[in-house]
Amino acid sequence: MKIPAPSVGIGILNWNGKKFLETLLPQLSSLTYSHYNIYIIDNTSSDGSISYAVQ
Repeated sequence: MKIPAPSVGIGILNWNGKKFLETLLPQLSSLTYSHYNIYIIDNTSSDGSISYAVQ
């Protein structure tokens, strides 16, 4: 019997960290593991972080 891969949640706390998201998010999207969700928790950033993250 094959056991399915577990789902993983990745939480990112952010406040004006667009420059870090620009590095981190492309790396996460290139993972070979496909059973994950990314949760970005933002504290009212004013640097365009959320606009960047949703595109």
